[in-house]
Amino acid sequence: MGTGECRKQLLIAIKTLLNTEFAYGKVELREDYDKLKIECDILKTENNLLKINFEDLIDNCKILIRQTTDILVERNDYYSEWQYAKNILTPRPDWDKCSHIVTYWQNLSTGKTSEQLVDVLINEITQENTEEYLSMIINNKNVFIKVL
Repeated sequence: MGTGECRKQLLIAIKTLLNTEFAYGKVELREDYDKLKIECDILKTENNLLKINFEDLIDNCKILIRQTTDILVERNDYYSEWQYAKNILTPRPDWDKCSHIVTYWQNLSTGKTSEQLVDVLINEITQENTEEYLSMIINNKNVFIKVL
């Protein structure tokens, strides 16, 4: 054989080798493929479990939101009922209308004992005109009755 033919065969062998490497270079070993397949299956299973858990979590969140909304509505209803009852059942004075009286009573009652406060109250009711009132003792308590 001549050198020309040897070179030709060498080039053919190199070309075949390169084609083989190119064709089988992307091929995975069966062992690696099996490991990757098992890992992929495990990840798919975990993903499915996570999806199921996530859907359960979403359902629980929706239930909590619904319950919270119901509780807020109920709280607002109770508050409205309380406001209504407070305004109806407990009359409130118009403090602007009687503020001068509150100040007057504070001045009268400052520094007085409870016995003195009773005397002050009686004097205010009778307008210091005790002749129109009759003093009586009923059940060991002093009672003042206005004589008409």
